[in-house]
Parts: sequence; structure tokens; C-alpha cells
Amino acid sequence: PFWLKEQQQLFQVKAVWMKRVTVIAKQMGAAKESLTRLELGSDGIAKLVLTRPMKLNSLSLSMISGLKQQYTDVVRSGARCILLSGEGRGFCAGGDVAEVREGVLAGNTNPADFFFEEYQLVHEIATLRQSRGVLQIAVWDGIVMGGGVGLSIHSPIRIATENTLFAMPETAIGFFPDVGVTQALPNISAGPHIGTFLGLTGQRLRAADCLYAGIATHFCPTAKLAEAEQRLRALGDGIADLDRVSAAICAAAGSDSPDTSKAVLATNAQAIEQCFSGATSAEDIVSRLEAQGSEWATGVLATLRSMSPTSVKV
Repeated sequence: PFWLKEQQQLFQVKAVWMKRVTVIAKQMGAAKESLTRLELGSDGIAKLVLTRPMKLNSLSLSMISGLKQQYTDVVRSGARCILLSGEGRGFCAGGDVAEVREGVLAGNTNPADFFFEEYQLVHEIATLRQSRGVLQIAVWDGIVMGGGVGLSIHSPIRIATENTLFAMPETAIGFFPDVGVTQALPNISAGPHIGTFLGLTGQRLRAADCLYAGIATHFCPTAKLAEAEQRLRALGDGIADLDRVSAAICAAAGSDSPDTSKAVLATNAQAIEQCFSGATSAEDIVSRLEAQGSEWATGVLATLRSMSPTSVKV
């Protein structure tokens, strides 16, 4: 009968459709699982890699949940050192703002869950050495911003390369420097005024500036990172010794130093101190910049005025 033939065709179409859905679901599951990669070695070193290069390794909620479990796995494995890095052009460009926005528009709990989980993860990383005896080494071979700073700024060792681009640009999006950065920036070796300047303006820094500020602890060219890792793995039981780890990285880097042609902090150090040191309010900083009157000060004023006023005040 005609109706039976038509029904069989519908069943065939449905079978093909279900097969395609299954394939897509498997692909999505595989993609979800590959957002990070943990390698546990027998030499006391765990290698943790962010593997979302198409989005500059920006952090999604599922990625953060996965990282929390992987840090737990590292501690349980007995590893004493974590090498944290990212695939592609970005170490980690921050949180996945698009995902958070979608959650807000949909009215679900994903945005709140995201920040709750992220801040828990950052606290775990920040206290990793003190509470777990595990030394984290962050390899900033690319863009490191926002949430990526949170994953790494609290590491005792932070390696910059010629590809490093560091910033905390939260005031540009109506937010504030979170993930423990309001604790970290005031305590950098260049002084709290540099930290205030970076937090308010979102100034982008290359390797030379990161070293000057004390945000990065070491410089190592990308081409020598593999050698640095080999030297670290050769330390054996000394892999948790900060001095020996530092010496191994310096030995790999040799006499190489970062390009200073685009550096901004050392060149403007006196002006930054005059305008940001001991300032009691955003208005105080603006007044100082206006009085300073240099080309640099005019540029910083324009930047501050383009930011969220509420964020700058906070």
C-alpha cells in the first residue's frame, strides 16, 4: 500500500537524521574533552595544556570544571611541579565572554556558576605551593589576559617569551581586575603605582615590560622552551626547589633578552609614579594627568575616559 511505502521512507529519513545527530554529538563530546590536556610523567612534572586555540584558549564553564579536576589529579599523582601552557597564539585570553553573555540573555545560572567555579579554581592555584607543595610554572608564550592571568599570575615562576602579550582589560567592559589580580598588582616589584596604572588602563605589555614590572619572573625565547623543559625534567627531586628551577630556566635562555623597542613602563616610569602613586581617587589621578600635560599623559587620559567610569572608580 502507498501509506506503508511512505512510512518506510519516513523511517529511513529518521534513521539517517538520528545517525547524523549521533555523529555531531560525538564530535561535540570529543571537542569538549579536548579543551585541556594533562600529561602525568614519572619525573615529578605534570604538563597541563589549554587546547582551545581557535578561541585563544578562552575559559568556558566546562573547561574550568575540567581544570579543577585535573589539578586534583595532579596532587593525587604525587607530581611536584606543573608546567602550564596554551596551544596556539594564546596562553589564555580570558573568560569566554560570549558564553557568559548567552547565559545572561537566557536567564540561566551559567554566568554565576562560571565565576563561582573560576574563583575557586584561582584560589586553588594561588595556594597550590603553600597547601599542596606543588610548584606551578606558567609559560606565557602568547596572549595572557583576564582569566588567563588568574590561572598564572599566582605561579611562583612566570616565563615570558617574545610572543607574550599581557593585559587586564576589564575596565573596558564595565568589570574590574578580578581573579586575585587586585591582590597581585599592588605587590609587584615595580611598585603599587605601576599596578594601579595597569589595573585602570588595561595597558598591554610585552615581555620587556612584564619583566620590568615583576609580572614575569623569567624570559626565555620560544625556540628554547623545549630545552628549558628538558633541563627542568633533569632536576629530579629538585623540581620543587625554586632556586634550582630558576637556574635551569636561565641556563636554557642563556644571554637572550627581550626586545625593548615597544616597552612603555621604563620610559614613562617617573610620570607613572607622579600620576598614580598614593592617589586617593580616580579624580585625583585625572587631575595629576592633566597637570602633567605630556603626550603620554594625554594618551592615558583618553584611555581612562574611554573606560567604564564605574569600573575606574571601583
